[in-house]
Amino acid sequence: MSATATTTATNAPAAAERTRLADDFASGIQASQLIGAAAVLAGGLLAAVLLRRAERSEAA
Repeated sequence: MSATATTTATNAPAAAERTRLADDFASGIQASQLIGAAAVLAGGLLAAVLLRRAERSEAA
C-alpha cells in the first residue's frame, strides 16, 4: 500500500466527521433563524395588540 493510499484511508473518518459537523452546524443555524423569526413575529403581534389597546383607551 502506498503512503498516499494509507493517508487517504486514515483521513476518510476525519473527512466524514468534518462533513457531519458542517451539516450539524448548518442545521443549528437554520433552527436558530427559525426561532428568531418566530420571536420577531410574536413581538410584532404583541406590539400591535398593545398599540391598539392604547389607542382605544385614549379614545375613551
